[in-house]
Amino acid sequence: MKAQGAKDSLSAVIWIFYLIALGCIVFGIVTAYYYPDQQKDLLGNPTGSIFNHVVGGDAYNYIIMGLRGLVWIVIGFISAIIGSTCAIIRGVHKSDTKPKKEITIQDTTPIEQEKAAEQ
Repeated sequence: MKAQGAKDSLSAVIWIFYLIALGCIVFGIVTAYYYPDQQKDLLGNPTGSIFNHVVGGDAYNYIIMGLRGLVWIVIGFISAIIGSTCAIIRGVHKSDTKPKKEITIQDTTPIEQEKAAEQ
């Protein structure tokens, strides 16, 4: 029963890593590509969304947000690799616990068996 509990907890870890990977990749894509317009009112105060506005120049902001998005995507891929590694370990462990078929070795070859059947 202890092995079954370990398999269930490993399955939970696998799913957690896959969900983290999915979330990080989606967040990375949104971070890299979403750059809303920041407009100024008549007094020069910024209005609208200031999401992804780090420094004054737009070109610098595009570079910074692109790199931040790339980092999130890489974190997502690393999480997916860890989850896949856990899945492989679980699969290997699962195949080791199955009962193995007994292999019998015959003393005669199939040709000898055919000759014996003919006689």
